[in-house]
Amino acid sequence: MTRYPHNMFLELFIRFGFVLGGVLAIAILVSTWRSLRWLYSQSDSRTDSISFIITLLGLFGLVVSQFNLALEFNRTQWLFTAFWFAKSAGRR
Repeated sequence: MTRYPHNMFLELFIRFGFVLGGVLAIAILVSTWRSLRWLYSQSDSRTDSISFIITLLGLFGLVVSQFNLALEFNRTQWLFTAFWFAKSAGRR
């Protein structure tokens, strides 16, 4: 039997408390929202194929993290979150 909850957001709050866990959860949700907005705006053209692939992998990682894997093994989700924060910071 595993010793971690099978929900990434619940695990964030349990491991890091409400303050830091909340900040990390908001970062994940914001990066997901930004990527979905970008994906919707790019629906006609696939000019940035690397961003498109990372977005799809990140959405897959987000879904999988709700049912399986501990935080330290969910590298896809952390790559996705960092990529979208870097990409949005580069647009400013």
